[in-house]
Amino acid sequence: MATIDEDEDALSFASRLLKCDASSLQQALCVRTVRASSESVSVPNTCEQGAAARDALCKFLYSRVFDWLVERINASLLDGHQGGRLKGSGESGGVDGEGMLTINILDIFGFEFFERNSFEQFCINYANEQLQHQFNSKMLKVEQDEYQAQQIPWECVVFADNQPCVSLIEARPGGMLALLDEEGRIPRGSDEGFMNKVREISSVCLSCPFARKDEFVIVHYAGCVSYHSQGFLEKNRDILLGGNSFSKSI
Repeated sequence: MATIDEDEDALSFASRLLKCDASSLQQALCVRTVRASSESVSVPNTCEQGAAARDALCKFLYSRVFDWLVERINASLLDGHQGGRLKGSGESGGVDGEGMLTINILDIFGFEFFERNSFEQFCINYANEQLQHQFNSKMLKVEQDEYQAQQIPWECVVFADNQPCVSLIEARPGGMLALLDEEGRIPRGSDEGFMNKVREISSVCLSCPFARKDEFVIVHYAGCVSYHSQGFLEKNRDILLGGNSFSKSI
């Protein structure tokens, strides 16, 4: 594992790991290019914008590493199959056609509720709502409908349907994600503008405290979570600054 030297700052350490020039990395994170008509102007980022650019770069690197790992696993499976080292479950001992050489990964999301919850917790908890909704639909509703259709005696399982919460977040148009995307396309879009749109939503799963202008509360299946809207717009854009040339270089 690479470690930072005593006389090395964070920028030098990061550029050494990325095998890129430190000044290029600094320029990509601290300056953005604004194009107006035929001219381009370099504008320094604020601390918040620089932090968002750093986070976007980290997520980009994570995605590239994940894709690389999947490609290596696929190549390894293919080499093993062609070399006759992998066996499937068919009667012949071979692979039962295409699609059998797979690795299935179940990533269990944890419901998050911190003292301050932002866009990251919003996305994670939305994923949890989707998982819960799938469980309700596949394991409870569909199965019980099947029991009823076949007249099989069973004790009815009563469950809370979280469809209203899922719809609040993902409905198009009018859902929170759609409104966030819409605000991001406005030239002068802002977190405040997003909150103004959120306040206009009518849902039993949503409330906006009057005394806290930048917060909204969602009633999730696991409980109520208060979210701070500051930074939602920038994080949703997730723009990797520095241009394609920089991203390709890493």
